[in-house]
Amino acid sequence: MAYALDTAATVEELESAGVQPAQAKSIVQAIDGAVGDIATKDDFKALRTETRAEFKEFREEIRAEFKEFREEIRSELSEFRNEINGKLEGFRAEFNGQLQELREEFNTKLDGLREEFNTKFAEFRDEARATFATKADIATLKSELTLRIVVAQVTTATLLFALLKLFP
Repeated sequence: MAYALDTAATVEELESAGVQPAQAKSIVQAIDGAVGDIATKDDFKALRTETRAEFKEFREEIRAEFKEFREEIRSELSEFRNEINGKLEGFRAEFNGQLQELREEFNTKLDGLREEFNTKFAEFRDEARATFATKADIATLKSELTLRIVVAQVTTATLLFALLKLFP
C-alpha cells in the first residue's frame, strides 16, 4: 500500500520553513517518487502469505516427484532382481546338469573299478586256492581282502560324500 503525499501542502511547508521554492519542489518530487517504493506491513504480510503458498506448492511438487522417483527406483530394482534371479536359475540348471554328468561319470568309473576289482579278486582267489593248501590260509586271505574292500568302499564313499558336498 503506497502512502499519498499532498505535494502542494508539503511545498508550502518547506517554503514557510525558508527553503527556496525551486528547491522545495525538487525535494517534494524526490520524496513523492521514493514514497511510492516504500513497503508496508501489509505488503510484507501479503508477501509472506504468497511465499508460504508458493513454498507449500513447491513442497507438494517435490513430494510428488520424490514419490514418482521412488516408484521408478522400486520398479527398476524389481526388474533387476528378476533379471538376476533368472540368470541365477540358468546358472543353477547348468551347474546341476554338470554335477549330474560328473556323478554319472564317477559312478561309471566306480562300477568299472568294482568289476576290475572283482575280476582280480577272483583271479587272486583262484591263485590262492591253487597256492595255499589249507582252508585257514584262505580264510585269512579272504578276511584281509574283505578288509581292503571295506577300506576301498569307505574311501570311495568318503570321496563321493566330499564331491557331493563340493557340488551340491
